[in-house]
Parts: sequence; structure tokens; C-alpha cells
Amino acid sequence: MRAHGATIVAPATPAGTGAIGVVRVSGPESRRWATRLAPPRLPPSGRPVLRLVRDAAGEPLDRGLVIFFRGPHSYTGEDLVEFHLHANPILLERLVEALVLLGGRPAEPGEFTRRAFVNGKIDLAQAEAVADLIEARDRAAARAALRSLDGEFSRRVHALDAALREARVCAEADLDFSDQEIDADLAEGLRRALTGARRVLEDLRRDGRRGENLRKEPRVLLLGRPNVGKSSLFNRLVGEERAIVTAVPGTTRDLLEADVLWEGVRVRLCDGAGLRTSDDAAEREGVARVRQEASRADLLVYVLDASTGWTEDDRRQYHLLERSRRLAVANKADLHPPPTEGEDGPVPAVSALRGEGLASLIATLRARLVLDPVAAGEEGVYLARRRHLSALDETADHLARARALAQEGGEADLLAEEIRWAQKPLAAILGEDADGRLLDDVFHRFCIGK
Repeated sequence: MRAHGATIVAPATPAGTGAIGVVRVSGPESRRWATRLAPPRLPPSGRPVLRLVRDAAGEPLDRGLVIFFRGPHSYTGEDLVEFHLHANPILLERLVEALVLLGGRPAEPGEFTRRAFVNGKIDLAQAEAVADLIEARDRAAARAALRSLDGEFSRRVHALDAALREARVCAEADLDFSDQEIDADLAEGLRRALTGARRVLEDLRRDGRRGENLRKEPRVLLLGRPNVGKSSLFNRLVGEERAIVTAVPGTTRDLLEADVLWEGVRVRLCDGAGLRTSDDAAEREGVARVRQEASRADLLVYVLDASTGWTEDDRRQYHLLERSRRLAVANKADLHPPPTEGEDGPVPAVSALRGEGLASLIATLRARLVLDPVAAGEEGVYLARRRHLSALDETADHLARARALAQEGGEADLLAEEIRWAQKPLAAILGEDADGRLLDDVFHRFCIGK
């Protein structure tokens, strides 16, 4: 990142044509340059004004809204101007060129948000949540990212730090009066503070692990014997003809994958070769790929043919699947009454040909994958990053040692030091005293205009 203090400029909307394109300018010269390109002087902070915007040569570019935000009451914490023009790439490029000719510097990835962090508008966890919200692949992940951006995760980290600070005060008070008999109230206060800190920490780690799972796209694999209608079911669930459907067993050779949205949650749906022994080399390879995919799928949907029910081969193949990840589904229910019970309970019935039973099946799959954070009691989940979880694990290690010392009547100075070390990873989560390498790693993944 180059020296802070320069006035930076970048488009804040994706490349391409559209209704509106936004160019952002942030830094000490932003208002003066905006007045020059869109005279006269801009109105007070936060009030949009319609202006004719010109390029560096004075040629008209477009008529659009110009908004000035006075620092520190802006996104970056410094003077910031937004130009809202029609989203023609040529117009936006000419405006950026004009601002660069006036002395502006093209912004680097994430530089606007980095300045917001440096100027104390947000902490590092909130800055990361900006990127997480932009990149969220489904509704659940977006909700979790927004909670972090609103500061819920940061507030919980501060609450944990406060509990640890209270315990450290008790330990250091014990250290100051080590030549006297330990006060019973002081010892009780230390025990209570450590217990409270542990409870807050465990809640944070639990919700963090759940939030990390929101980053992972659940994978659902359709399995079964050839010609049971897996490909037809795959096409129905995807909503388009992706798999070739014929009456010839073994048609599907390659592993097919598609993203589907089930009530705002993105799922990766996979279909492959039917499970059977074959002399065909291509089909054998297809079966091998299916078994490989089965090892990493979150849910294994074993498709039965309702007209035959459970065959011996079905039972043998089904027994090979991990019980916690398997689900039997009876297809072709329009041709024959499906089996109602299986080894794991009721068997959902569908007709891929007619599209019957799909809504119920999707609801069952969502329930098995626990794709509804509200139903799962996960309203407090935040979209955790690996560095957050590693930091909380480090805090947990030091807190465990501090609790052990307290129970054993260990030396107060060692106890206080363990608590101090337990606090350090929390400061790193929020970006307190963050070094340049960490900031570079966080912000280089951002888009240019953010």
C-alpha cells in the first residue's frame, strides 16, 4: 500500500453497461477536484446534486449525481466524493482519467476500506466482513456477513476481552498482596471471571465453526444403479437439461455438477455413472469418479427404482454408504407405488418424469444439510475466517492454562501472564497493532473500488 494521504480514485461498480456507474474519490483533494469537473461548489455533506460532469479538457461527459461526504463522517473517514453517472465504461474511464490528470492515484484493491480501518471507522473484522458480504454465495452467508459488518462479532470479542481483563485484574491484585493471606472474595472473583470468560469464548468458537461452514458450498451426490432415473432427477433439480437421459443403462460417464439455489442457499448438486460392474473402460472410470466424489460429499442421495423396490444390489450399495450422510429416494413413483420404509426410516417418493414430490424432497434435503440457520438456532452465527478461529483457539489454550493455575493455587504472576497472552489473539482479530503484512493479506483480495 502506498503512502496514506494521497487522493485516490476508482470505479466502485463492476465493469460493463448498466443503469448507474459510480466513481469514488477519497482524500484531501476530492472536493476541490469534484468542484472543478462538476462546478459550481458542492453542497453540504451527504446532499446529492445533479450536475453536468466534464472531463479534464472541459468536454461534457454526462449529467449525473455528485455527492460529497465530509470526513470523518464518510466511509473512509476522510473527504470523499461519489459521481453517479450512466454505466457506460467509456464515460467512467474518461472520468477516472480526468481525476488522475488532476493528480489522483488509481486506488489499489481494498484501499477505500483499508482507509476506513486506518481512520478508525471500522475494525479489521468488520473490514473483512465487507468482502465477505460482497462475495457471499447465498442468503445465509450474506446474513452472517452482515452481522459481522454491523459489529456483532467485534462486540462479542470485546466482551471476551473485558472478561479476561477482569480476571487479570484479580490475578494482579493477588500479585500485589502476595505477602498477605489471599482474600477469599478476590479468589472467588478470579474464579468467576475465568468461568465467564470461558463461557463467552466457547460460544464464540461454536458460532465461528458454524460460520466457517457457511463458506463451504454443501455437496449433494446422486447415487444408484444405472437407469433408475438419476439423470432425470438431476435435470429436474437443476431446472435444465444438463444430463443426457436415455433408456440405455450406463449413459452417464462423466461427473456432472451444477449450482442450485434452494430458498436462497446455494448447493452443489452432482450426478455420475450408475453403480455397477462393467467391462466398458469409460464406464468403469465414471464409477471410480463417483466413488471418489462420495468420499467428500455432504449428503449421498441413493436413488431407487420404485418399480423394483429395494434390490439386493441396492441394499449392498446402500450399506457401503456412511449412515449419517445417506438418504434413500424412490424415483418413478408415477409408475409404481414406491417403498415407504427403508433402513433409515421413511423413503421420500418422487417422479422425475412428472416433477412430482420435488418440493418435499428439497425440503428434506435442506433439513438434512441444516441449511436454515434460524431453524438450527444459528441467528448469532458470524461468517468466520480461518484466522479468527486460529486466534480463538490460541486464546482457549492460554485460558485453559490460566484456569489450571488458578485451581492448583499457582503463582499469581504466571497466572496473570497466561491471561495476558490469552488477550493478545483477540487484539489481532480486531486489527489492533496489525502489521503491514497482515493488512496486505486481508485487503489485496478486495475489489478495486471497495
